Amino acid sequence: MSRRSMIETGSNTDELNAELDRRYGSILVAGQPYLDVFRNCIAASGTTVAPDKVLDRAERGYRLAEALDRVLSKDGEGFAEAGVWRGFSARLMALLVAHRRPGWRGKGLVLVDSFEGLSAPRVEDASPSPDGWVVARHTTNFASGEGIVRQTLSDFPDVAIHAGWIPPVLNTLSERTYCFVHLDTDLYEPTAACLAYFSSRMMPGGCIVDDDYGSGLFPGVRRAWDRFARGTPGRFEVLESGQCVWSADAEPAAGG
Repeated sequence: MSRRSMIETGSNTDELNAELDRRYGSILVAGQPYLDVFRNCIAASGTTVAPDKVLDRAERGYRLAEALDRVLSKDGEGFAEAGVWRGFSARLMALLVAHRRPGWRGKGLVLVDSFEGLSAPRVEDASPSPDGWVVARHTTNFASGEGIVRQTLSDFPDVAIHAGWIPPVLNTLSERTYCFVHLDTDLYEPTAACLAYFSSRMMPGGCIVDDDYGSGLFPGVRRAWDRFARGTPGRFEVLESGQCVWSADAEPAAGG
């Protein structure tokens, strides 16, 4: 897919691609040019990004890649994503792991999604408006299909995909530990459930990255995270991209 096809048609296409090159053209993640990885994932997943969202999308992808590469440098094992849609971020994760670990075909990467869109919102997902508190309903948004994601990840056949609603689908996962988890679940209940599930299985020094902490469309994500961060040991950080990162406490140094 060409650079032009990565975003919706618009008069500022060339300017956007020039700005992407300026910001990310010299940046490497896991030893690979980040912009090549970003464009590969856009093309493979068939993701369309509106012109006014391209730079934000690229920045979130970069911060996700940066966090994952830090964990990979420590030989972490066990990766997961909840909220997969078409597989853009899952492919980004897979490409980085494979580059650091030649011959890796997806084993240990767990993906969770209903593939039917978003679940029903709760009161925690409400936003203030002139008419009072309003819960935006995006029930059919982000519907996809397991087959679409399999195609996006066709060169990683050992990836495990679990289709189902969160929280119940989490009970179908095999028991294991994780070093890196990416959340893009949009609503309070699935976010809170994923935080409880994955944080309790996180390896020391591992982390969880969420794309939606700063989203005005999905305030329930911030509420779930704020409650989690107040009661959970570890390091919590909000990024300028609107993402947030929680890092599990590392094991104390010998003799420390």
